[in-house]
Amino acid sequence: MSKRKRICDPRKTYLDNIHNRESLPTHVVVSAVQGLFRVADRGDEKYLMPLLDSGDKAIASAALSTLRIHWSEMPHLMDRIVEFASEYPHNDEENILQLSAIRAIEEYAISNDSMVLRLVEIAERYRELPDSFEAHQANAAAWEALANLTGEKITGKDDIELTWNIHGEASEKIRERIRESILVHIDNRCGVT
Repeated sequence: MSKRKRICDPRKTYLDNIHNRESLPTHVVVSAVQGLFRVADRGDEKYLMPLLDSGDKAIASAALSTLRIHWSEMPHLMDRIVEFASEYPHNDEENILQLSAIRAIEEYAISNDSMVLRLVEIAERYRELPDSFEAHQANAAAWEALANLTGEKITGKDDIELTWNIHGEASEKIRERIRESILVHIDNRCGVT
């Protein structure tokens, strides 16, 4: 009976796979983190926090998403999220982590003015980006997150401009529209009339 219970206990399997992550394929560890998300329990953050330092960015991204949902107020988590969101990627693997972090900052920014300002800082770095699709895509995501906070509409065409023509006139007009919306948004939250 106890042997059968052990075999059928998905939580134990998830934790075992997280503990043995060095010897398992990435997709198995990511699935374990996502599975743990569904059955999370108090104290599970101690298994997930070390995954943020994983050299495998897909694993770090899955851990970040789970931590953000279940332990958003955990000390230092916001600092790590800002760190990941600020490091513009040079390849696909780094991109997945930055995009997860930008989504997390967007959620924090709904009720945290300092996160709005951090997101502005990250987005405004578009002039100094590495010349890679991943970096341009992540920067477009930062601008879209700012637009989402204000209810500004970003079309598919806007996304294409921000990603593929980052230094073009159309992209600058989109950014200017978002900047104006953010200023109004910040003024409204601070009670400025």
